[in-house]
Amino acid sequence: MASSLHMSIKDLHTHTVKLRCDSQGDLYPLRLSQHQALTASSPGSAELWHNRLGHPGSNSFRQVLSSFDFQCNKSATHTCSHCQLGKHVRLPFYSSETPVYFPFQLVHSDVWTSPVYSHSGFKYYVVLLDAYTHYIWTFPIR
Repeated sequence: MASSLHMSIKDLHTHTVKLRCDSQGDLYPLRLSQHQALTASSPGSAELWHNRLGHPGSNSFRQVLSSFDFQCNKSATHTCSHCQLGKHVRLPFYSSETPVYFPFQLVHSDVWTSPVYSHSGFKYYVVLLDAYTHYIWTFPIR
């Protein structure tokens, strides 16, 4: 007989179990009664809701929040670093016309800055690509 696993949703402050889901496998199906609803009780800031709603644009953000009792005073100068990174574009790379006949004749390099530090404390990465073998080396840098 396989042991049953379970997952509980609890109230953050009172630790009261609001919903418990049992599972025999990897998924925990939510079986809500028809009259049950789960809600967040604290309004939070506009930035918090911007993050929770998946970083919508300002017009979509105002439209969603207008259907709730929530005043959004998010200024037009508000900048979300995640939104800015997601909107970065890069010019296309053009095909190289340089013939390459042996390894290490032509090596492409790039330095990439990560928006967050890795678990080991690295923020920068140097990438080298050999044009002949297409072998890639990546070196993390603190």
